[in-house]
Amino acid sequence: MFGFKRVKIMKINSFIFSYSVGYAMYANEVYTLKNEGDKYIATVKKRGIPEENATKKEVDESFEQRIEELLKEYDVSSWDGFNKADKHVLDGNTFDLSIRMDENNHISASGYMKWPKNYKEFKMAVVEMFDELVTQE
Repeated sequence: MFGFKRVKIMKINSFIFSYSVGYAMYANEVYTLKNEGDKYIATVKKRGIPEENATKKEVDESFEQRIEELLKEYDVSSWDGFNKADKHVLDGNTFDLSIRMDENNHISASGYMKWPKNYKEFKMAVVEMFDELVTQE
């Protein structure tokens, strides 16, 4: 149940964070990190850009560790199971978060015009961190 279970934050195998601002074509942004054995691949898909034009970059383990720190700093482990919606809004904003870690630990959360505690700060930190990859091109 949301808010009561604390998932232990550990090495990330898959991190997917997306949000949208309305329903226009390509209105979503997607930030992913995938552990592919001996390397990590980060992907940044910005608003207004089709999925096939997303920026993909190989990153080192320090990038994964920075995400772990964000998860701890903003208490994202408490978000597991968050799934709330404002049924009175017809064209609102959404978010989805899916994280798979070692030892079968995972966090899954989503919302439609409803956000867990520290969402805004976490979102800004993730966007800033991943945007560094895009500006390095």
